[in-house]
Amino acid sequence: MLKILFRRSFIRFARDNGGTSAVEFALTAPFLLAMLLFTIAANDSVNASTEVGKVTMAVADIISQSPTVTRDVIDSTFGAVDLMVNATRKANLELYVTGVEIFADGSTQVLWSRDNGNLSSLTKPSPGDPYELPPEILNGAGFIVSARARLSHTNVVTSSGIAAGKQGSIGNVPTVGAILPKMGESEYDYESNFVPRTSILTSCDNCDN
Repeated sequence: MLKILFRRSFIRFARDNGGTSAVEFALTAPFLLAMLLFTIAANDSVNASTEVGKVTMAVADIISQSPTVTRDVIDSTFGAVDLMVNATRKANLELYVTGVEIFADGSTQVLWSRDNGNLSSLTKPSPGDPYELPPEILNGAGFIVSARARLSHTNVVTSSGIAAGKQGSIGNVPTVGAILPKMGESEYDYESNFVPRTSILTSCDNCDN
């Protein structure tokens, strides 16, 4: 009789699937959360890269539209394009714009330059310096307004602390910190070059910082 009762109890236990969903969720939750964080991180990185590219294009485009600019005009342009950059990234944005003369032999010379006062890894070119441009631009004499921006960016997922996953696992279940690798600092560097719209060159007599 006892053997029969034990067998029936074992069969009931084997057929009882109560709590299965909770166990399955506990096993899959870290992986699902890791996928979510990867998505957030990827979106943040794409946005940062896009913002830097747009900044260089906007600055070079605006400055190249006038035959003459001043340091105040350039500073106002820098201030305007700041609105294109996320507030948390603005403090790390390095930016300069320069006017470059191109000679018939393919050599170049900086005529003027100005930066946003936030350069650290970038070096602003000085008047008289040569300036490196893509080969396709050096085919003939002319003038180029060149804007360059660089952003050292720490991904929002990393900075918000995946360090919380210091513990590699809880029992046999890996934590998010063990599944999602840290995404260290990325650097985005863009340059945009525009030919003056209404004149042979764009001049600036008081541009240098």
